[in-house]
Amino acid sequence: MGSLLDYIKNHMNNSVRSLFSLWITQIIHGMAYMERKRFVHRDLAARNILMQSHSRVIKKTLIESLVI
Repeated sequence: MGSLLDYIKNHMNNSVRSLFSLWITQIIHGMAYMERKRFVHRDLAARNILMQSHSRVIKKTLIESLVI
């Protein structure tokens, strides 16, 4: 589905706005997980967050760190 930034640009409407709090919560949980694993993220941005579905985000850097 692409990055969160692209998704927001292409689907900006009221239904997307209602999902912001859900996405933010998921991002916060992902960042807390990375902190527990002592992983430092220095570029948290919408362009670095992948959409798994309309209501699910995946932190790209987290995936890359687990694969490497």
